[in-house]
Amino acid sequence: MKKSFWAARPFGYGEYPMLDVGQVIEIEVGQQRNDEKLIRLGLLREVSDKPVQCGKCGLLFLDMGHLDRHGRNHHAMTAIESGRREDPEADVTTAEQLGRLRALEAADEFAEKNIPINLEKTKASLEASRGRRASR
Repeated sequence: MKKSFWAARPFGYGEYPMLDVGQVIEIEVGQQRNDEKLIRLGLLREVSDKPVQCGKCGLLFLDMGHLDRHGRNHHAMTAIESGRREDPEADVTTAEQLGRLRALEAADEFAEKNIPINLEKTKASLEASRGRRASR
């Protein structure tokens, strides 16, 4: 049975080369090798409300704030992009790559401050709390 989850950090997952913070995906838990780990650590969190959809690319997001950040990072029209309108097949420029890299870094920094990972739920810390040594 598929469930909806949102990404608490930017990371690649299965068919998604890079999830944005707040991006909603549907997964069947157990299909990918690390599903349970990602959920336990809080990188993927279950969606409780109806997600909102990006009007340009169709991706789903947790709320309007995450959708707005996605739009600014991926769809905002820059001078470089407006110049590419006539040749949409043109190579991505260094400025565009740098802009996307900065957007990812900003999203990661935001997540680091506001969305903690549950490191107390790693295999080693769970086994230590039960009084057992973690297997190597």
